[in-house]
Parts: sequence; C-alpha cells; structure tokens
Amino acid sequence: MKEPYIQAVLDRGRELNLLDQAARTLPGRQSPGKWIVAAALGLFSVFFPAVSAAQAVLCM
Repeated sequence: MKEPYIQAVLDRGRELNLLDQAARTLPGRQSPGKWIVAAALGLFSVFFPAVSAAQAVLCM
C-alpha cells in the first residue's frame, strides 16, 4: 500500500519541479509586449462570452 502512495508523491514532486523551472525561465525569455498581448487575449476570452450573452438578452 505504501508503494503506490510513495510513487504518487515522487511523481507529483517531479511535476512541481518542472513547473517551478518553467516559471523561473519563462519571464526572462519573453518581452513585455508578448505579456501584454497574452493578457489582452486572456481578458478577451473571459469577457467575450459575457458580452455576447448580454447582447442577446438586450435584443429581446
């Protein structure tokens, strides 16, 4: 019973290590313009469905 649990803990540790490495290297290689574009596209993808739904309701 301990073997699957220990393996799961080790796998999760490897995943967290990879995510940590990616978080440390990503900002250094990206220009601020790319971050701004990514943020704008993220906001657009979040708010577009709400705007579309509001437009459909207002037409009624």
